Amino acid sequence: MEILWAVYLQVCLNSTCLSQEVQRFDPPQAKIACEKMLPAYIEVPADGHWDSVEWVCKPLGSTGT
Repeated sequence: MEILWAVYLQVCLNSTCLSQEVQRFDPPQAKIACEKMLPAYIEVPADGHWDSVEWVCKPLGSTGT
């Protein structure tokens, strides 16, 4: 089974956090492609007064622990 990977943007303000899929990558090199693209997203300046802004690569539809 091949796994899709995606770049996600997560922003938090006070105790509320929102997450959004930004770009999806197809196998067979999905994880590698995602990790190569991640630095470009990290360079994007925040467009609001968020407490935190985080860009992450993870398997499509997965949740953190």
